[in-house]
Amino acid sequence: MLDMNMIMYCGLVYSLVLYAGCYGQRLNTTFNTYHTSRDNIEEYSKTNLDIKALVLLPKNELFEYSMSRLMPAIELVTENIASWIHFGIYNVSFSLSYADSKCSEIYAMKAAIASVYESVSKANVFFGPVCNVAVAPVARQSVFWNIPLLSVGAFADDFLLQKQNYALLTRAGPSTAMQLSDYVATVMKRFYWSKASFVRNLFDSPQGGRYHYITCMNLLNNLKNTIDANYNIYDIERADEWFTRLFLEEISNKFAGLWVVSEKSEGFVKVNMSLLIPANESYLFSASKISPAILIGLQNANNSYWNNTSVTITSADSHCRESICMNEAIELYVNHRPQIFIGPTCDLAVAPVARQASLWNIPIISVGALARDFRINKKKSYNLLTRLGPANLNTLSYFLKHLFEKTRFQKIKMLYSSDEAKDVFDLFCYHVTESIVNDLHDQSPNISMTFYRMEEPLDVTKVLKTQISLSFGGKLVD
Repeated sequence: MLDMNMIMYCGLVYSLVLYAGCYGQRLNTTFNTYHTSRDNIEEYSKTNLDIKALVLLPKNELFEYSMSRLMPAIELVTENIASWIHFGIYNVSFSLSYADSKCSEIYAMKAAIASVYESVSKANVFFGPVCNVAVAPVARQSVFWNIPLLSVGAFADDFLLQKQNYALLTRAGPSTAMQLSDYVATVMKRFYWSKASFVRNLFDSPQGGRYHYITCMNLLNNLKNTIDANYNIYDIERADEWFTRLFLEEISNKFAGLWVVSEKSEGFVKVNMSLLIPANESYLFSASKISPAILIGLQNANNSYWNNTSVTITSADSHCRESICMNEAIELYVNHRPQIFIGPTCDLAVAPVARQASLWNIPIISVGALARDFRINKKKSYNLLTRLGPANLNTLSYFLKHLFEKTRFQKIKMLYSSDEAKDVFDLFCYHVTESIVNDLHDQSPNISMTFYRMEEPLDVTKVLKTQISLSFGGKLVD
């Protein structure tokens, strides 16, 4: 940061020296007209040119351009500018004074007025302010004082569009809202985007959201003049805003999209993909059933988005066993360095691989992983796991909860068999029961729940009589 600030201020200070030494503008006493005379250089020593600068920066380090961050660059440049650049007959030096702008139009203006009317030596230049609201009044008034103002802030477009009001303001910041809007407009045109939603966080700013408001409005207004699109603005009005709800309700499919590599992009992208799927066809998500879908998906992607992408596929048999699958995942990682895992699909096999993949920083896509634990511990253990199955146990619990509330059931008996539905994965029924019992206990604590594991050989009549009977049986009426 120091190098960038030093470069910006070096260029600004050089321009300032030329301004002060070669032209020496002076304000006419009428405050309405100005005149420029080369003879005004006599006001300074012909050998010593001392430029008095007022540094107007916020001391609060929450601001990006605070005094502690910019002062090293300013002092380094002002102390060494004469040795870096030759100014002919002039011996250039700087006298710096400091004031806390507080990023406030009131305090910045107060300090500027004091430096002009109350200080022993009138300032020849203002370094700062940097915040938009503080720059505006000082920059307007500096025209009447005939004092140039140099700023690495002042991002708002008004400083350019109404330059006549800010004639002596020079901006040298890393970017402006207009530059940002040009960039966004280029991206939108490149990918044919016709909708954009702006989210303004009014609480994540020391200025109370004014910086975000100004930046967003400048960006939006510039884009409206450039691209005919559907624009939307959403303000985060509470500091405790739930961002998950924000993206689900305000963004979602209305504005979200898939970022893909354009077919015209330069370069060639190579992707290593590893499949961890059981070969045994008795499983619901076996290799013979899933592989055709994966190949069709890749083919469609190549036709639509990935003309410059090469996908290399390696595979291993997960056996739907955690130990075997984990070993295969390690072998694939060591030997092929995949950038993505497709599978495992069986819950017991997914768990250890998904936990390890988060440390490898490799995403996992699975049509299985139905168990409740993958949702409960998503952030902690399975942050790179994406579940794309036809259904999951979360929605089943929600459905039963609303069903029981509608029918006013107060007691529930769950029957399950640990040996059934092995074609999905082992212990599937156990995980279903566990998920329902725990979710309903959390969501509907007033409902009494018990469960019973049915053993082979199964006697359905006996189970109904001993486990259900009149204790849990009932008649459903309208």
